[in-house]
Amino acid sequence: MLKRDITYVDYNGQPVTETFYFNLTKTELVKMEYSQEGGFGEYLQQVVKNQDQKAILALFDKIVLDSYGVKSEDGKRFEKSPELAAQFLSSAAYDALFIELAADSDVAAKFIQDVLPADLGAEAASQMPVRPPVSLTPSTRSQVAPFTPPTPPNP
Repeated sequence: MLKRDITYVDYNGQPVTETFYFNLTKTELVKMEYSQEGGFGEYLQQVVKNQDQKAILALFDKIVLDSYGVKSEDGKRFEKSPELAAQFLSSAAYDALFIELAADSDVAAKFIQDVLPADLGAEAASQMPVRPPVSLTPSTRSQVAPFTPPTPPNP
C-alpha cells in the first residue's frame, strides 16, 4: 500500500497537502491480467513497444484510479468504489499527481511499484514496462492536441 502526501492548490485557490492511499491487491492484478486478450502484461508491453501515448496515458489513469481508495481507521479495510474514484478524479490532487507521473518516468515507475502488493518484490515490480509517454516540457506540450469540448445540441 502506498501512502502519499499530495500538495496541490484547491479550487478556492488555497494550497493544501493531503494524504491519499493507493493499493492493488493480488486479486485485482489477476483480474487485470485476464481483462485483456493475451494478458494485461502482454498488452502493456505492446503499448510501450508501439509508443502508443494515448494508451499509455489511459493505463496511468487506470492504475491510479483502480488503486485509489480510503483506508479504514482500524486498517482492516481498504474501500474502493466507482464513486470514490470519481471524487478523486475530480480533485485538484488527482491533477497534481497525474502531471507528476506523466512528467517523470522514475516517479511513475516508483508509484507503480509501490501500489503493488509488497510481497511481489521490487524485482517483479521493476519488470512492469509502464513509463510515461512524454515529458511535459514546452516543446512536447505543443504536440498534445488541446481538448475541445463537444458542442451541446440545439434544443
